[in-house]
Amino acid sequence: MPVYNVTPNAADRISETQDPIKTNFASIGTVVAVNHNAIDGANAGMHKFLQMPEQGAAPTTAANTGAIYTKVGADSAVTELAFRREGDGSVIEMTAKGASWTWLPSGILMHWGQNSWTGTQTAIAANAGPKFTTVYSVLLTPTNGFPNGLIRFVSATVIPGTRVDLECRGFDLNNADAAAQAKYLIIGV
Repeated sequence: MPVYNVTPNAADRISETQDPIKTNFASIGTVVAVNHNAIDGANAGMHKFLQMPEQGAAPTTAANTGAIYTKVGADSAVTELAFRREGDGSVIEMTAKGASWTWLPSGILMHWGQNSWTGTQTAIAANAGPKFTTVYSVLLTPTNGFPNGLIRFVSATVIPGTRVDLECRGFDLNNADAAAQAKYLIIGV
């Protein structure tokens, strides 16, 4: 459907420009109908849903403005919803996640998994996806059932740009070294 960008001109007669004007209105109706409710319905002007093509770079933002857009996630390698702060500020990937990790919009990173420890041992964790710079908390949930193996968290060491080492101790009711299994959740940035 053609669009007439220069219709009507000041010198045009209505009788000569009626068809191009009608075509323009029809074109506008066609464009507005995509992902919007009917222009004459109860929810006129409201979106049904929003589709955004991936952007190669974060959009420019001025002071007091932000931008919501989609981009390929730095760690997930799939289309993610992102927000750019005012004044060309930082970018927050709001939907980024992987098989064993997720970013929260506040910037908190969470990794999860499971492992086994016998006595005091170190297990490699959080080695896939984005990397921690600081660990705030580690939660352990024993999975092999009381009293078969108890587990105690000892320490978490961030290996910059690589992984987190979880040192835990598996023990029994007599405080002797024993095999213990646990699921873990690491929270940090």
